[in-house]
Amino acid sequence: ANKLLFEMNHIDPRLVGEKQKTFSSCFEDPIYDERRFIESVIQHTKAENNYIFPSVEGFFEEMPRLLWHQDEPFGSTSIYAQWKVMELAKERGVTVLLDGQGGDELLAGYSPSFRVLFKQTTKQFALVSLIKEIKGFLKHQGRIIDQFMPRIRSSLVPSDWIEESFKKKYYRRVTMPKRFKNELNNYLYHIFRSVALPGLLHYEDRNSMAFSIETRLPFLDYRLVEFVFGLPMGFKIREGVTKIILRKAMEGILPEEVRNRMDKMGFVTPEADWFRTALRDPIDQILNSKSFSERGIFNIAGVHKTFQDHCNGKADHHSMIWRCVNLELWLRTFIDKNQSSQSWRNSGN
Repeated sequence: ANKLLFEMNHIDPRLVGEKQKTFSSCFEDPIYDERRFIESVIQHTKAENNYIFPSVEGFFEEMPRLLWHQDEPFGSTSIYAQWKVMELAKERGVTVLLDGQGGDELLAGYSPSFRVLFKQTTKQFALVSLIKEIKGFLKHQGRIIDQFMPRIRSSLVPSDWIEESFKKKYYRRVTMPKRFKNELNNYLYHIFRSVALPGLLHYEDRNSMAFSIETRLPFLDYRLVEFVFGLPMGFKIREGVTKIILRKAMEGILPEEVRNRMDKMGFVTPEADWFRTALRDPIDQILNSKSFSERGIFNIAGVHKTFQDHCNGKADHHSMIWRCVNLELWLRTFIDKNQSSQSWRNSGN
């Protein structure tokens, strides 16, 4: 989104300033806050910045309406943060928003792209290139190993969480299509068409339209998509740096601290902390409810132990905890037909 704002300013400065507003989700905890980079962009463009600070206050009270509009369970509380951004935009009288969805999927912005790159380079027996790529990765992205491995582990469903009968009935292995000779492009196509982007677009579309807001996604212009998929691998990811061509294109336009930023933060919330503090009791009620226990989906003892380990700081399982909670709330809303927050708290107890 920062890059889109700068392009508008670069093409026609009259498009920004008083006429252009930005909306951002922020948090007081610096681990989850990006205001430093946001304000750098605002300083250069003179756009009007609008911040929202999503909190746990009223979280479960708003969840029935949010779930109703989403139609499907969603994988993290970041969807709630996006909901609050759309709500703020509506309050400020904005009806159309620009968004940067698609840039990471097109230009290898996600950290798993490095794994695919290493695998592809190894298959080509390009030892010198592989060494360069690994050295570049360790220089620019080495912290990913420490920063993201716990998150990756926490997002995986432990096998003993799921009832065997449920796994046998519904488990299907997802295969990645092979549309390109280039393995990296196959991976990017997979997350673009099947895995990451479709879900993100669903969340954004439902959240925005709940407040009668339309979003525009310039990175998904079909001409740009076709062009980028035709580019050589080195234009996307090389020696520890992602989105190469976009970074080059923004030289002299985007602030250098933003253009050269190497740490990758998704659209996140401090949900790991929320689940240990203010949301601990309501989540405990949901996971101990009769309805959750009788679904026949989860191994209840395994879920309870993992939740306690998370609350006690022994592990970080926030992602999987939320998926269990959110699925239960979705089932109550659409299957059990309980749509009020009060009925959620009482249902199945």
